[in-house]
Amino acid sequence: MYLEKLYDKLNHDFFEDSLERPVITVQSTARAYGHYSLFDAWSIKGEGYRELNIGAGTLDRPIENVLATLLHEMCHQYNDVVLNVQDCSRGGTYHNRLFKETAESHGLTVTKTATYGYSRTEPACAG
Repeated sequence: MYLEKLYDKLNHDFFEDSLERPVITVQSTARAYGHYSLFDAWSIKGEGYRELNIGAGTLDRPIENVLATLLHEMCHQYNDVVLNVQDCSRGGTYHNRLFKETAESHGLTVTKTATYGYSRTEPACAG
């Protein structure tokens, strides 16, 4: 799957291969471009795996925006499994300062909204 190859490249370039690839899915995600599960959503041969989803309806955006979503979700994964910090509240919708710091240190530009906190991310090179 192409998203797995992109994940592996971003993991190498931005996270020094520190992340274990989750199960990457493409399915509808209400009101979001993607999501990352904070629990083992999949079991394969007795091993638990997190899920990283890219919203099916968002794949028609420019590739740099799809990559920004993938990188955004990888930042959640990094905070979860490497730093072991909570980067969201309000049922996972409000992104806090810890998310902002991780996202910006991994190549994203982050802006704050009243509803979602520091969740609006774009590639750092975006105009």
